[in-house]
Amino acid sequence: MNIKLGDFVVRKEEKNDLLFQVTGFDGDFALLKGVRIPIITVCSLNKLIKLNRKREGLKALRRVK
Repeated sequence: MNIKLGDFVVRKEEKNDLLFQVTGFDGDFALLKGVRIPIITVCSLNKLIKLNRKREGLKALRRVK
């Protein structure tokens, strides 16, 4: 998986799928900023699902909800 700065991701196997934006990296971990909820967290890269940038933003956001 090729995650870059600014990509939108969700965490795997979460009951409440929150949408995050990648703001930085530290080894195998990514620094994430919540999009709708003001939260900053750190998560392992293997536990993230990248949303496809080629799709329109609205469709990707609807899928998360």
